[in-house]
Amino acid sequence: MGGGIAGLSLLYRLHRSGFDNLLLIDKDSMVSGESGKSAGIVLHNDEGLRSLEIYRELEVGIKEYPEFSYVNPYEYAIKIYYGLRSEGVVFELFEEVTGFETFEGQVLKVITSRDTYDVERLFLAANIGNLELLDKLEIDVPFKFLKIQEAIFYSEKPLDMVGTHVDGFYIRTEGTNSLIVLGEPQEVEEHRHGLTRADEEFVERVVELLLSLGYEELGLRRTLIGYEMVVPRNYRTGTNVYVFSCLNGWGSTNAPYRAWNLEI
Repeated sequence: MGGGIAGLSLLYRLHRSGFDNLLLIDKDSMVSGESGKSAGIVLHNDEGLRSLEIYRELEVGIKEYPEFSYVNPYEYAIKIYYGLRSEGVVFELFEEVTGFETFEGQVLKVITSRDTYDVERLFLAANIGNLELLDKLEIDVPFKFLKIQEAIFYSEKPLDMVGTHVDGFYIRTEGTNSLIVLGEPQEVEEHRHGLTRADEEFVERVVELLLSLGYEELGLRRTLIGYEMVVPRNYRTGTNVYVFSCLNGWGSTNAPYRAWNLEI
């Protein structure tokens, strides 16, 4: 479930690992949610470089920069869609999941707006929507969450493409007027819906970092003091539900590598 970068990466991994009778369900088109908003930046860290190997394997176009590379999430989606569909993988798009049939802690069926599907294993890769979907499962799936804080700034002039990791912060632009700074993910116990304000201390540390890097010369001003999101951490045990959230680190574009390391 989920047709973003995470869901497609996991689908590709499962197919390459010998899983058959695969079905992907998404309530919209592919990469229409958070993945469609992705800057496409792949940092040149271990995860990023290994993810780039998978992008190249699929012949996705890559633009190289000194500290990062750029990939187009839509091109990635199209490559997987046409490649796997030709090999028998089924894609049910514009079909929303409305519920589940469970028994003794296992999911037996996925119920959608159009049909009902028998399930042997359910892989949930629907990003922030995981929170609402997990409520619908009505089974005990205790696990921890990750909190990610973010601050957004605005420049009067378009900013150059940036993707860098500095002092525990990820700084990036999207080729527009926005500069986005994310903090390191923190493991928390809370299960919270939606977005809330970031800690003032976090925002102050971000401002100090940007000043030290000379960003004040760009005339940046805040458009949003900041926000935080709480997303499920990867993988599941004790049930046939497996959670794969691409927001467990620095961007969804590292999902190809993470999919190959998910315990299934």
